[in-house]
Amino acid sequence: MQQRSVEDILLDLAPQSDAKEIEGSFFEKHQNILDTLSILAFVNVLLIIYQNGGLKVVSNFKYFKSKEKNNQEYQQLFERALRNSELVTMEIPNITTNQLLLAAIEPQLYVVQTRSRSLFPFSHCLHKWCQQQFSSNKDLVGFRITHYVVTLEQIPIANDCLKKWENVCSEKANRIYAMDLVQMYFSWCLRTYKQQRILRDIIVAMAQLSCGKTSIAAIEVTMHCFRRTITHYMRMIATYFVFHKELKYVYAYNKEEEERRKEKKKGILMQMG
Repeated sequence: MQQRSVEDILLDLAPQSDAKEIEGSFFEKHQNILDTLSILAFVNVLLIIYQNGGLKVVSNFKYFKSKEKNNQEYQQLFERALRNSELVTMEIPNITTNQLLLAAIEPQLYVVQTRSRSLFPFSHCLHKWCQQQFSSNKDLVGFRITHYVVTLEQIPIANDCLKKWENVCSEKANRIYAMDLVQMYFSWCLRTYKQQRILRDIIVAMAQLSCGKTSIAAIEVTMHCFRRTITHYMRMIATYFVFHKELKYVYAYNKEEEERRKEKKKGILMQMG
């Protein structure tokens, strides 16, 4: 990508007929552009942290003994993923002159799509890499489940591998990774956190029983090999909650009817007395 100086950008921002422009002298415009570029860069960093659970996870991981330990694990996972160029691709942001002009004159609020948000740092990148291995790696066919896990763990990701991630991730962090996958694939049917948590626990239990442990690789292999079974569990959970809700309405209605009958019977007895 061609590198552009602030002066070049200022020349492109020269006033045009019937168009908004940045007010002030050349040096004021120069400083305004620098400030705007810095803000846009900072906002992009915040968006990445937000979409990967940083703003929520750091304060709300209740399963750690202290917030310090929580911060340390999250930071370690976040930096580990970000350092791996094969896992997380870094691209130079393409900010057009029109975008810069709009941001400098009329600052806009940023809308973040919640469906792209995860709690495990860059879980979507890890999952995408695992899916690529399942579709292209010849070593991941025709063997037992445990072989899938061992093979997937040993495939290099640049200078890293999932086996090394296993030494960093706590069991609770692995469960959060599983929850990200549940929200990625099954939130269209399981809309509440309670429903998603039940399916998450089922997937983790299946990984433990079939693979002998809970790890990123074990969860990915379980999702890959038992997708139909997991989908059936999803439907069962959704059906249960639908009937449970309807039964609550029926129970409440029957209770009201029972109260009415009691009141009616009580009134008849009082009239007879």
